[in-house]
Amino acid sequence: MQVSSGGLMIDLVAILSMLAGAGSILLAAYIAYRIKDDVIFARETREKIETLQKEQKESAYVSNEIANLLYDLFDLWSSLRAYVHILSERGTVSDKLLESIEERLAETERHFQELGLFSHDAERRRSAQQALAAMYGNLDTLDIFQRIDRGDFGFKDDEISESISRLRRRIQVNPTIRSELWTGRKGGGAF
Repeated sequence: MQVSSGGLMIDLVAILSMLAGAGSILLAAYIAYRIKDDVIFARETREKIETLQKEQKESAYVSNEIANLLYDLFDLWSSLRAYVHILSERGTVSDKLLESIEERLAETERHFQELGLFSHDAERRRSAQQALAAMYGNLDTLDIFQRIDRGDFGFKDDEISESISRLRRRIQVNPTIRSELWTGRKGGGAF
């Protein structure tokens, strides 16, 4: 059997073409496998970034709320100090000072309750939601409830929708709503 150089060349080109085709199939399979891994990695990275952004929003809110609470406590301490000083001098305490102290107490309680919304204890969160919906909450609280309900930050409990409805009804009845004093649930406040 005699092999011509032209036929050998055609056979060689055919073999090389088949090897190149098989190589390109293997390369395409490898690329597809890597793309799948990269897509999974990108999805996981995006979820981690979203979680970090949510935690950052929550941390910023909690930090601001703690600062508000410290200012409230300082203002309350100043008012109580003035009250004690007036009494020690046998002076007359004006109703305006007492109203101011009462308002500050309510505002301080609202900030405490709003911090309670971010507790890891579900019972404490529910108690804070109930207190805010029933007495202490205002339009800012409604915004916080809605952000928690959307999942922007905090822990979403099943009762948050009911708390939103209760607070919304309270605000509709009294659009100029301000925090009011309330003793909380039986046996104590939200905590």
